Order: sequence, then C-alpha cells, then structure tokens
Amino acid sequence: MMALAFLSFDLPTLSIQDSVQKSLKIMHSNNMNVISVLDKKQWIGNITEEMLMKAMHPDGKIDQFQHELNQVKIETEEDILASLPHFEESGFRMLPVVNEEGYWQGYLTWESVAKTTFFTGFNTGNGGIIRILFHSQRDSLSTIARIIEENKGMITRTYLTKTDRPEHN
Repeated sequence: MMALAFLSFDLPTLSIQDSVQKSLKIMHSNNMNVISVLDKKQWIGNITEEMLMKAMHPDGKIDQFQHELNQVKIETEEDILASLPHFEESGFRMLPVVNEEGYWQGYLTWESVAKTTFFTGFNTGNGGIIRILFHSQRDSLSTIARIIEENKGMITRTYLTKTDRPEHN
C-alpha cells in the first residue's frame, strides 16, 4: 500500500513568499496543525502554528523560517504503514508526500492511514495488529517471526520504531 495511492489534495500548501498572517489564516480555516511550504512545486519543509506564532515580524514572509522548517515527510514509494512512526513522533495530522526529486505530491492524512489499516483485514477474526516491545541486543525480529509462523500465523507487514525507554526499541 504505497503512499502515492492515498494522497489528499484537498488541503492547501504555502509558498515561501506567503505572509505569516496569511499562513495563520489558512491553517486556522482548514484546521491544520502543520502545513507544507513550497517554492513553486519544490517541497521546502513544514511549518507549524507554534513557529508562526513566534514570528519576529508578523507582517513578514515565511522565508524568515526557511532554516527552521520541519523536515518530516514520506516518499511516494513508501508503504503507508511506514508513516506511523512519523505521525507518532511529530504529532502532525497529515504528512507531506514527496517524490524522489523532492517535489510535493500531496498529503497523507492520519485518517486515511487509520481507515486503510482498519479495513485491510487486521480487524477480522483471523487478523490483528501485534505490538511487541523487544530489546535490540537480546531479541531478534527473525526469532519472533519464526515463533509466529510456527504457530500458523503470518506476518504481512512490520515496522520498527524507537522509544524513549533504552531497554526497548
């Protein structure tokens, strides 16, 4: 399930030349907590409402934040489940999707990821999502997979994420 198949174009982007006031107005009117900043079609980064609220020049342009923009994104060829750690870590409700050249393609919303995950069979009687915490030096994903498969289970997707707790990652 590649991200390219789940793109949303309904939400706006900003130009690097847009004003801080216009940016805040767009974010509020669309109930967004982050918005992508583009230079023509080239994705520059993400700007949050918190960043805009701290603007030294409220009448100024977005380019004053050019070196501070958040760089969380996913690529068009990535699986949508690879977006889960990005949503969790950033707290964003949508992630920009870019192609290999860095051109903005659209947004991947957490609602589309949740719906897709829910309706792909994980919630049926024969499926489910298992979250396993393990120690990277002591445990092995291949051992866990072998145990699941020996018990007539099948792993269709996996993703790894780090936690703040050093004993698990």
